[in-house]
Amino acid sequence: MLKNLFSSTASNLFKFAVGVIITFVMTPVYVRELGNYDYGISEMILSLVGYFGLIDMGLRPTISRFTAFFRGGKEPQKSEALFTTSFVLMSMVGVVIAAILLGWSFIAPERLAPEGGSPARYAVVLQLFALQVLLACPRYSMESTFEGQLQYSLKNNVIIFHTIASAVALYYMLPHYDPLVLLCWANVVQAVSKLIIFLWVLATPTYGSNRLSPARFSWDLAKEMYRFGFKSFVQGIASRIETKADVLVIGAIIGPQAVVFYSIPQALSSRIRELVQVLSHVMMPAFAELHSAGKKDRMVDVFMISSRLIVGVLGLLGGGVVLLGGEFIRLWMGPEYAERGQVVLWCLVAYVSLSYLIPLESRYLTAINRHGILARITIVRAILNITTSLVLVHFMGVVGVALGSVIATALTAPVIWAAVFKNLGVSRIRYLREVLQPTLLAVGAMTLAIYLAQHAELHEKWIGLIERAVLGGLVFVVAFYVFALTESDRVKLMGVFRAFRGSKTPAR
Repeated sequence: MLKNLFSSTASNLFKFAVGVIITFVMTPVYVRELGNYDYGISEMILSLVGYFGLIDMGLRPTISRFTAFFRGGKEPQKSEALFTTSFVLMSMVGVVIAAILLGWSFIAPERLAPEGGSPARYAVVLQLFALQVLLACPRYSMESTFEGQLQYSLKNNVIIFHTIASAVALYYMLPHYDPLVLLCWANVVQAVSKLIIFLWVLATPTYGSNRLSPARFSWDLAKEMYRFGFKSFVQGIASRIETKADVLVIGAIIGPQAVVFYSIPQALSSRIRELVQVLSHVMMPAFAELHSAGKKDRMVDVFMISSRLIVGVLGLLGGGVVLLGGEFIRLWMGPEYAERGQVVLWCLVAYVSLSYLIPLESRYLTAINRHGILARITIVRAILNITTSLVLVHFMGVVGVALGSVIATALTAPVIWAAVFKNLGVSRIRYLREVLQPTLLAVGAMTLAIYLAQHAELHEKWIGLIERAVLGGLVFVVAFYVFALTESDRVKLMGVFRAFRGSKTPAR
């Protein structure tokens, strides 16, 4: 398992890095070619599609968890039925969402068009989004199958190839065609290609010889999956509201042209969120395997050391973005975006940091089928989030929307933390001492280093920013190594590296 965990996490990190680079290069291109209005429209439609995705009733994490739980030949009949059942259920989700978008395109496309704009153009955009979703939903079931098998590398390589190829094509083609329509067509082409490749790969013996067969569809398994997934579904409502509602609130009340002044800072803060999710993603199926084997002590051990490392990454990136993010936006997008986005950025980093102080909370509780508390509490968080955002946007504009997320998370997160500690059997003091305190010390050291560097004679613009970022990062890594990692941790980490290299020396 150690080798699979390490290789899967490494693959996820590589995919994440490629995504960050593509975002850095392409976001100014998209804003320039689409304009603030169409860029805001594309973000709003993506947010709406994210809400429609709630119709999957939590199936994606359910598929991953069931795939991991059935590994090793447990309940072989269910295991054989899982692939076809998952594919059919997710395809049904795609049909429903596509039908909603198609209906919108025929009934009221003018709601997306600016004054004097062509409703027919936005009807085409909605229809292309519908086709993309119709193809993407069944593919999501296959991605979850890969994840449950802890086989991330091939899936990620396919996604990376398509991401790079699409970005290169769009970079050269956007100036010559309708940019919004072309962007939608690129997404459709990617969806078709990925669907075909994943179907072919998962049919090979290496990846389980999974083939679609009507005879293997099981209504009993579907009901069991929905019962399990309903908790994730309710949790997903809150997650989607937290990540998608802000854009809709800004677009509806202030206007689509204001979305960009939120989405640019969000592009930085969401990279932190995504990296934490990448680092923790493989842990849910791993915890499910350990739980099915009854290895509670091993789960606690893995939980603590993994949390320590992931919170360390959260501290490094969160602190770095707070200290240097405003200057980065100024150089990247221009002074207007930096001035109007600085406070928004600070709020969003605070929100992400509060959300992931225990980065494995959802992975662990879902794996042991105790994630009902997440469903209950996160729906309260969702209501608080949307309510405070709707109120504060009238007084504080875009900043008020970001602040609403911080307030909602600060009020609800402690309840979830209590549930994690109770089920894990770890005290709050131990977690504070072993996980949070070392990271805070390292963030303090990094802050001091960057503060001193800002008064030194460094280069200007990008070179100076990179110099301060590298200096602060090095100071953080050294401080984290000294304060956070025990000798036992270092031995275990070396064991993981040896396992990854195929060494016969077991991790202790």
